[in-house]
Amino acid sequence: MPNDIVIYNTTALTATITLTSLSSNTTANGREGAKMDFGTPRADRWLCRLQTKMAAAATAGKTIEVWMGYSNSSVAGTGNPANLTGTDTSWAGYSGDPAQARFQLRRVGQVVLSNGAGTNAQVQDIGVFTPERQWGVPVVLNYADQALSSTAGDHVLTFTPIMDQVQ
Repeated sequence: MPNDIVIYNTTALTATITLTSLSSNTTANGREGAKMDFGTPRADRWLCRLQTKMAAAATAGKTIEVWMGYSNSSVAGTGNPANLTGTDTSWAGYSGDPAQARFQLRRVGQVVLSNGAGTNAQVQDIGVFTPERQWGVPVVLNYADQALSSTAGDHVLTFTPIMDQVQ
């Protein structure tokens, strides 16, 4: 009906993804998180934020990228692109080349690192995106030339729905 109001999930989602000590190399080391449910109905736009710390001061301008693989299935290993398992585990795409396999995913954004932050937290809102399916698998790729810190609490990947208000 034209005057119906649909209320959908307004709660931020925190990805289940272990980023501790995620190393970096020229082809990037990747980590995938557990499959997430964006809900149905769901917000049209979501804000992605990554908080992380480096094990050593980062090279200025290097990046940590966030990608998303979408699925029509709630089952972890079903219907995923790019050889994703839908579980919190290391990810190498196909044949150990995550830098190539990432192009089967959708890019959410990247943290551009600062050397001046040293080993302190670096927090950035890195992208606004529209989930293409109800379920998604987040992927983090480290191009920082430094490993991430070994403390689990230093790394948080969140997705917050952006609520449009029309009056």
